[in-house]
Amino acid sequence: TQADDGSTALANSVQADGTLQGSSVQVMANQGSARAGGHDGLANSIRAQKRGRIAASSVTVAANQGTAQQGVANSVDVAGSLQGGSITILGNQGSARDGGAINSVVGSGRIAGSQITILGNAGSAATGALANSVRAEGRITGANITILGNQASAQGGGSKVNSVSGSGSIKGSQILIAGNTGRADGGGLVNGLHNRGSVAGAQIVVTGNQGNATGGGTVNSVDNRGQLSGRVLIAGNRGSATVGGTVNS
Repeated sequence: TQADDGSTALANSVQADGTLQGSSVQVMANQGSARAGGHDGLANSIRAQKRGRIAASSVTVAANQGTAQQGVANSVDVAGSLQGGSITILGNQGSARDGGAINSVVGSGRIAGSQITILGNAGSAATGALANSVRAEGRITGANITILGNQASAQGGGSKVNSVSGSGSIKGSQILIAGNTGRADGGGLVNGLHNRGSVAGAQIVVTGNQGNATGGGTVNSVDNRGQLSGRVLIAGNRGSATVGGTVNS
């Protein structure tokens, strides 16, 4: 699917402009691609628009194959709000580039009291893209985020895989990044947390991951450039770093 001139293109996807409450939404076993200016292409994915709301619902994205260039594929995009319920991103494969997202949960909206699980996915990210990750530019409150058993590679500055990142706020949440395998080249982030906003009262565990970093990449680590309070545990990881990379820190 391809979107031009500010339009939205959807393939094998669900878009909520109103309220989706107490529902079970599944996007499974599809093949598709998203390419769009302004990140407005959607393939094998679920989106809550700015005025949209997903509440007390079970959302599953599983066993899809997709590619994303600027758009999102095999993912959940929360521009509105997600309250309660669960999101599971399971067993998907794909690649993302140029700011796109694959096998991930992204958004500028609000996520409250939700269970987010990203499990057993395989992906690659290049040039500022995202794979097997959660990117929060809005607000996450009281959430439980698990990124477990994924495989991915990141290439190019700003690419992030098997990770949690954000410039918004994360409060009272539990974050577990465990059993993932990845590689970062040229400044990417693998198996870690990158915080430019505020993380308060959080419990963050990075354990049992394997990775390597070259050219300034960061692996199995918490990169805090904002405000961080709570407990952080980094244990039992294996990694290597060359040419300015950072590992297990």
